[in-house]
Amino acid sequence: MSPEPRRRRPDVPSNEPKDAAGILSTWYGAGAIYVDKVAIFTGQGGLKKGTGEAEVTSLLADKQHDPAYVDYLTSSKPDSVIGRLLVSSAHMVGHFREDSDFFPILPGHKQIRAAVQTLEAWMRQRIGDHAFAQLRSFEGIQFVSMVPPGSELEIEVAGIRVGEALKGDRMVSADVKIVNIANEGKPAAIINGLVIETRKEVPYSHNSSLTADQMMEGVAQTAGLVSGVMSAESTTRVPLFVNIGPTRFLQEVASGLPVVYEVEVESVEAESKEPSEFNASAKITFGGGTRIGTSEGVRAMVLPKTSVDKLYEKAVDAVSAYREQALGDS
Repeated sequence: MSPEPRRRRPDVPSNEPKDAAGILSTWYGAGAIYVDKVAIFTGQGGLKKGTGEAEVTSLLADKQHDPAYVDYLTSSKPDSVIGRLLVSSAHMVGHFREDSDFFPILPGHKQIRAAVQTLEAWMRQRIGDHAFAQLRSFEGIQFVSMVPPGSELEIEVAGIRVGEALKGDRMVSADVKIVNIANEGKPAAIINGLVIETRKEVPYSHNSSLTADQMMEGVAQTAGLVSGVMSAESTTRVPLFVNIGPTRFLQEVASGLPVVYEVEVESVEAESKEPSEFNASAKITFGGGTRIGTSEGVRAMVLPKTSVDKLYEKAVDAVSAYREQALGDS
């Protein structure tokens, strides 16, 4: 009697780890690639599982020369603040590659950074002795419209609540709405239940660490790779991340250390010509060990690139018209 064929165990790699950085370089510039290797696993119940691995490099971790993500505050009240940001090409370096078929756009994780920096600026103005903030969590984010260069963002932070000081640190929470004034006043992003931790002193490693918003981009890139939508062979389908559910971060990751993004993705027909979507969840760890973050309800719309191009061109036309009118009025 011949032996029964061995069945593949669930969650066994369906192939060896792939060169994720090579695949992502089709889409992104070097300063915007957050995953070095990806391994995709067989799953059950319509799920794909996979891990994205990266060593935090100085290129990603160095914040010394980053532009500010809020230019100034236009209003500051006891429980609210409004910041403004004129978006330039410096805010979207590598997103996407200049010599690719993709257009420059402000990534969602940098809109989160703009919200954090606006709330941080309010804390400095109101409390005075808190010089630094880290993103700790949010309950949900909705990305509503694209943000091309030349956009003028109004970052509306409301319902600010400041917790009691604990060893000099404070937890600060708020809700945020980011509006693109230059794009007919359309919302760009809505963030519910944003929580930051403020400190009196900047940790030594902060300016050379992978921050929480960057880890969120690592989650998105890993999910795109595991779903099969993002590949080096085809860029005809584009994942637009539109929602993120409850998300928590415990700490940043210093330069030189490994970070792993463990994701579960609902199966999607990557080559389908019809619009589709996928949902994902993720756990972020130090090299596959200590958990340092989680994210649920990560949802992406998968659209033909031609449809995405039309959405982008419409946003660019609105921003261009706004800038022309502003020049005419000056």
